[in-house]
Amino acid sequence: MKIYSYEVCYFDKVTNKIKRKFVTNTYDLAVWEVARQTKHPPGNQQEWFVRPVTNLIKHKWLWKGCPF
Repeated sequence: MKIYSYEVCYFDKVTNKIKRKFVTNTYDLAVWEVARQTKHPPGNQQEWFVRPVTNLIKHKWLWKGCPF
């Protein structure tokens, strides 16, 4: 199973939905972003985690609107 990129997501306990916040190519940057969001949370009803992207089509779709 090949990992193409990583998503930083959070589970919103109020709406019971998983929302994507950030996409990166490296696991280290994804873990850093989770630590940053956990330290300075925008809301207290969120649970942050890293999810790998293993599907090439989803990876291309996530990076389609990337500005750089």
